Amino acid sequence: MTFTDSAIVLERTNFRENDKRLTFYTKGRGRLTAVAVGAKKITSKLSGHLEPFTMVRVMIAAGRRFDKVAQAQSLWRPKNISHERLVLFSAAAELLLRATRDGVSDPALFDEFFLAENALDAAPNLIACREVWEEFAKKVIKRLGYGAVIGDARAAVQKYLEFDLKSLG
Repeated sequence: MTFTDSAIVLERTNFRENDKRLTFYTKGRGRLTAVAVGAKKITSKLSGHLEPFTMVRVMIAAGRRFDKVAQAQSLWRPKNISHERLVLFSAAAELLLRATRDGVSDPALFDEFFLAENALDAAPNLIACREVWEEFAKKVIKRLGYGAVIGDARAAVQKYLEFDLKSLG
């Protein structure tokens, strides 16, 4: 069985000698993990499309042990990457990784994440980036039902991600 969906690459790790294990957040299927066979080879056509924080159109084929990436095409990637922005992109991806479960779809959450990525990429300075991040974290926490338990987004970020926004400046 194969399916095609829009996805954002949340995490990429090395797997075996020439493969990469990727965690996506898809619009139709939520969070899922798949293996890109041969993606670490120099001649791989998939590798450039499967960078973290990239929005891709991906075809996944079900395998016996692992789902496999059959095709991937980049639809959007961040253009304005600095160290500080990279930290905030990573924190947003980490929030989705820790707060969501495999196979639970939420198209509105996918759209919210993509809008936050665009806003982070377009923000004129670090202060605006922090505000985008905090607004995104508040929306995700509220959408997933943790808002009443946690309170504000800063406490959630520090509690669940062990990430201190004050360390950025």
